[in-house]
Amino acid sequence: MMVKIIKPKNKGGALVLMTGIGVAMMILSLTIILLGGHGRLIAARTGQKVRARTAADAGMVDAIFKMNKKLIDEAVWDNSTLPSASISFAETPVSFNYSVSGLPSTSFTITSTGTSGITQENVYAILAVGSYWKGIGVKENVDIKLGTEFSTIPEGGDIQIRTNSIEANAMRFKAFVSIPGDVIYGHGGDEETVVDTKATTVIEGATYEAEEPLLFPPVSPPDPPLPYQGSINASGQITGDGQYDMIDIPQSGLLEVTAPSTIYITGNAVGVAMILGQDSQLVIKAGASLNLYLGGNLEDKNSMGLYNENPQADTFKIFGLPTCTQMDLKAKSDLYAAIYAPDAVINLFNSGTFTGAIVGNSFYMKNSGVFIYDTSLAYGFIDDPAAVFDLVRWWED
Repeated sequence: MMVKIIKPKNKGGALVLMTGIGVAMMILSLTIILLGGHGRLIAARTGQKVRARTAADAGMVDAIFKMNKKLIDEAVWDNSTLPSASISFAETPVSFNYSVSGLPSTSFTITSTGTSGITQENVYAILAVGSYWKGIGVKENVDIKLGTEFSTIPEGGDIQIRTNSIEANAMRFKAFVSIPGDVIYGHGGDEETVVDTKATTVIEGATYEAEEPLLFPPVSPPDPPLPYQGSINASGQITGDGQYDMIDIPQSGLLEVTAPSTIYITGNAVGVAMILGQDSQLVIKAGASLNLYLGGNLEDKNSMGLYNENPQADTFKIFGLPTCTQMDLKAKSDLYAAIYAPDAVINLFNSGTFTGAIVGNSFYMKNSGVFIYDTSLAYGFIDDPAAVFDLVRWWED
């Protein structure tokens, strides 16, 4: 039996078909390889970009820290030694460098560049001189009595009540207290534990945990030293700068500050710098001002208290050195003042209006009244003990 073999009419058709399929598979394989390589390249570049940006951010954080450390360490700001750095991370192609430029009277610009391999990322920030006077700031306890009213000037400003503490009931707000701002407790704390409020307490802003604790730079004596003036134990006047061992205003006495003055009271052997006797007064006259440095405690013997005839809190500033651990404040009527005494327990006896800001170890408002935060105090001077750098703006290329 014979088998007939049928031959294709087009001998090259099958070969062309097979060749085409082979070429298509080759192109597909090459495309997959190229896509894989491109993906790895994109991933590598993205990784480098992320590492470079992280390094730039690390440089920025270091620059801000160094600026505030310089502010704490220098009694008088030296603008010729602004921080800069160039740091590489061991056994990696990652590094950062930064520089700072500017003036205290305007602002400072930080430029930080992060590098990873051949990739660079830049971030920038603007720092301005601010202050710790953001409302009420303490290391430990805040206790606000029933019915205390809070507000700001101008109205609608930002006020903070803040503690570093995470202890139980470190922040107490009694009934019918309304706070038109934020309440901030210590890093690692729990709101339900730290903040004690009543059913009628109103916190209009947010209540939240701080990202990091506040640093409270210690107050140093005025530098250069002030002229030595001995002690005061009678009624009289202060007409300029001076250093005193002790000021003891006797019963029904009156001590008037009649000119812009800075005084430093070192304190006596038992740690008291100033005593206000029964019915006595300390008055800052209109047109005068007082920067009061206390090297010891301020005691009040049921006096008529403090009175500032100038309706601006920045005309009466009280600074407590580390040896000032207690401050009892009473007011003849309304009181305008800014207080920075980070190691002092501050007791405010005032049924009138306190306008200004307070920073202390702890703060107790002993009588219901009105607390008005003067928002202008948030903007400081470079050599003020309460000065700090505030981050105004942060951006990247």
